[in-house]
Amino acid sequence: MGINFAHQSSYTQTAPAGLLLHGVFDMDGSSSYTVSNLPTDAKFFRFSFKQVATNYSNNPRWNMRFGSASASSIDSDNNYRWCSGYYDSGNAGAGTNAASSLEILNRNHTSSNHREHGVMDLARSSQGWTIRGQFGDHYYSPGINYNMTGVWMFDTSMSKVQLYSNGGQFRYDSELIVHYMMGN
Repeated sequence: MGINFAHQSSYTQTAPAGLLLHGVFDMDGSSSYTVSNLPTDAKFFRFSFKQVATNYSNNPRWNMRFGSASASSIDSDNNYRWCSGYYDSGNAGAGTNAASSLEILNRNHTSSNHREHGVMDLARSSQGWTIRGQFGDHYYSPGINYNMTGVWMFDTSMSKVQLYSNGGQFRYDSELIVHYMMGN
């Protein structure tokens, strides 16, 4: 049974509205962290990051990949497109038209002392999953503002997300909070 809207009597809302919490995940001590069992009928995800850092300086420090309900593994083919930039007394950017993962933070900031907080929104479209992210470093380089956009070129349900370090492990109580929104 759904909600029937009086002004549009032919439309019935059958899924809950708003963001629903999937879980809070502590990534400390791991070099790769995968969240599975994402609701496959979700049309929108919000990934919130708290104090994400690695104990290794590399370029880039951490990336993200996704997996579909129809595949048993994480997609590491060239199905990701992204661009990233930052503002810190000047601008810089990077990007790619085909990659095996999303580069979340701009590659010019590689120090293991960085600790980022931020949010990524992912929305399903006919072209795949469109992605927009905003991050800030409030510890090592206060005032750096990172941004990124991208797409996962799979028009399919998402069932898992993987974050991985390009060397070393996540530290400083690195945390991922996953919310989702259902859709009709």
